[in-house]
Amino acid sequence: MVVRYVSSISVLCVIALAGCASSAPPLPRHVSRVQEPGFSGVQITTDSASRILVTSSATWSKLSPIQQGQIRAKRTVKVLRDDEYGLIADVQSADQSTPATYGGAALGSGAAQALYIGRALDGGSYTPAMHLAVGVLGGVAGSALDSQAVQKHTHRYTVQMGNGEVQYVDETKSSQFRHSVGVCVTVPGLNQLSQRVCLEGPEELVARILSEPSGKDGLGAIRIVEQ
Repeated sequence: MVVRYVSSISVLCVIALAGCASSAPPLPRHVSRVQEPGFSGVQITTDSASRILVTSSATWSKLSPIQQGQIRAKRTVKVLRDDEYGLIADVQSADQSTPATYGGAALGSGAAQALYIGRALDGGSYTPAMHLAVGVLGGVAGSALDSQAVQKHTHRYTVQMGNGEVQYVDETKSSQFRHSVGVCVTVPGLNQLSQRVCLEGPEELVARILSEPSGKDGLGAIRIVEQ
């Protein structure tokens, strides 16, 4: 009877393990648009109450005083220096995550059980329930030595500044998502800017802003979120 019982348990364990080893069903495809993949900072907005025009000093300095006055009449202008923005030319990433450890719980449980069995062999009492309880308590005590998993990703950006120089900016965070090559960002904050800040010239800026009807939100209007 005992052999049949053990054999039945073995068969059930094999079936359970076989079920665990089977491949998981494929995940359904999901596509969604995101404004900023894992970043906070400058966000594109259509809020008419926040009509801030961010432009580069290289572009702004090429406008005449009359053109600057006309644009200021339509927008609140924020001019970035050449060392405050740039285009991402390259990015390299390193996964520095560390897995969780469970050795402390196993060590504590094993040590507690060994101590309990040793005392039982020396003439103390023994019960399976107490043996199990001692193992659980030892595991709980030993788990204090374990550490949780840490997600750490470092991204090194090569940024071509507005003045043509190149700077390297490191970003370390828990998310593996990062900016793509060609994105216009602030330096050193790496907050996403409108692409127009890095690419738009004075002629395009004047034609775009001065041709806007009053009260119309321009695509270059952005909201700056305080960090």
